[in-house]
Amino acid sequence: METAIVTGATIVGRGLLSGAISDLYSTIKKKTCNAYFSKIIEELDIKVDIEIIEALLSDVKNKEKCHTIDVCISHIHELIKKIKAEIESIDLKIIDQHYTYFYNKSPNFNNNIKNLTKLKDQLNKRVNTLIKVLSINL
Repeated sequence: METAIVTGATIVGRGLLSGAISDLYSTIKKKTCNAYFSKIIEELDIKVDIEIIEALLSDVKNKEKCHTIDVCISHIHELIKKIKAEIESIDLKIIDQHYTYFYNKSPNFNNNIKNLTKLKDQLNKRVNTLIKVLSINL
């Protein structure tokens, strides 16, 4: 049975977060055909972070229900969705570049890279918070 997370009007299941992480990982794998974008993803080390979070979630999946853990997971889920949206935004710029190649030889990813960097830092902080909460609840 899946544990539900309730925070305000948001209900997120632990399984939904796992699905969002898998979806983000597959999005990254599909979108890294552009060399510059691949380099960004590699430098930010997002794939590794996602794998670690996914492993942590599989460990948490069988833990007893704890509201604090559920709140942490809910906030991580929100960031995963934002990171995916940012990656898709970069991909759209890459696609647009192909259609406007003669007018604009390189898309401007600067704001997207800044946003991804901020989101990744926030994600790391939230995962660290989850790890602390898990260590208290052992």
